[in-house]
Amino acid sequence: MKKTLYSSDYGIEPNGLTDVTGKLQQLIDDAGASEGKAVVQRGIYLTGSLFLRSHMELYLDEGAILLGSKNEVAYPLMQTRAAGIEMEWMGALLNAIDCEDIVISGTGTLDGQGEIWWEKFWGKDRKGGMCSEYEKMGLRWAADYDCLRPRLIQLRNCKNVVCKDFHLTRSGFWNLHICYCSHVLVQGVWITNAQGPSTDGIDIDSCCDVLIEDCDISCNDDNIVIKSGMNADGMRVNRICEKVEVRDCTLREGMGLAFGSDMAGGMDEIYLHDIHFIGTDNGVYIKSSKIRGGFIDHTRVEDLDMINVDFAINLNTNWFPDFSYPVIPKNYQGKIPKRWELLTEKVPEGKGMPQVKNMVIKNLTSSYEENYTGRSTAFFIQAFDENPIQNIQMENVKICAKEFGSIHQVKNINMKDVEITIRS
Repeated sequence: MKKTLYSSDYGIEPNGLTDVTGKLQQLIDDAGASEGKAVVQRGIYLTGSLFLRSHMELYLDEGAILLGSKNEVAYPLMQTRAAGIEMEWMGALLNAIDCEDIVISGTGTLDGQGEIWWEKFWGKDRKGGMCSEYEKMGLRWAADYDCLRPRLIQLRNCKNVVCKDFHLTRSGFWNLHICYCSHVLVQGVWITNAQGPSTDGIDIDSCCDVLIEDCDISCNDDNIVIKSGMNADGMRVNRICEKVEVRDCTLREGMGLAFGSDMAGGMDEIYLHDIHFIGTDNGVYIKSSKIRGGFIDHTRVEDLDMINVDFAINLNTNWFPDFSYPVIPKNYQGKIPKRWELLTEKVPEGKGMPQVKNMVIKNLTSSYEENYTGRSTAFFIQAFDENPIQNIQMENVKICAKEFGSIHQVKNINMKDVEITIRS
């Protein structure tokens, strides 16, 4: 019988004021050594980075809160992948690295105390901070990488992982990052109050055999996103993201259901279905650029219902140029970090154009409420003349929007039972 260990047995004070990282880590280490279960009981536990072990379960009791430290040194720098680049980055609040057969469960909460990290990036008024400083220097693309902020959960190079039922809130950066993993189930996870920059909900990054189901996500960036590496560094790593299914989820505030913009390793056999969108910026969302490389192939998106969505279908292979095309200004006099070199490494001629093809969008409805004052656009589909999006099939699509939008540079778009109603 597997051994169950309790936080109270380790003299851990759950008062939210005393840093208990060391004692919590001992609880986790002992559970890993015995291939058992570590139970974090009701209370508030102030902690920095924690590291799971193979063949164990971490269970968060109802009312148990892992409260992320506001101290940067609580999150050690480590080699990882962050925003598509392999580089040194802060550890997450909860990490599983090179692990197998692990479970993170229970109805407790991981709280990142994100406001301090959000202010670091864009200031208290959301107009300053590092983002504003870098933009003035022509370095907007570097701000996200230089402004180190911790994720809530990092799963890297793991297999046979279950994440279920817990609550993630106030993340400093991405909420749940699943990278280089296989056979992962994320079920019943609830994400709220992620109002800071780049607070993605769930990032599925160069993984295989992943199922996301019954999740409810509100954030300030992509709610759920498929990724596979950025630019030349992503091409070097060359790890595909494939056999991913997302179903029965509710997406609220955020950028929607996204592919990219990190897609250098490619994406294949992605199935997204039975998803509810309430007030997201986008429904189906592809974002890339002409130096991203990679491909999106054999994707099915079915049974989606959307209400008060800015763009129902947004497929853009020339997304956010100020971020997507990094160049170090000629007049820059400072030290050039290694991550800048990776980001600005020249992509070989002919390898940068992303290939987007063979996408089925079926059984989609989108509308807006009478009192909705935001934007409401049916389509924004844009690619390059020399590299169009290919083979898009839409069937049984019914969109009521304020404007039609636009469709450019698509080769072979087949529409069957597509009804667009414009009310302006």
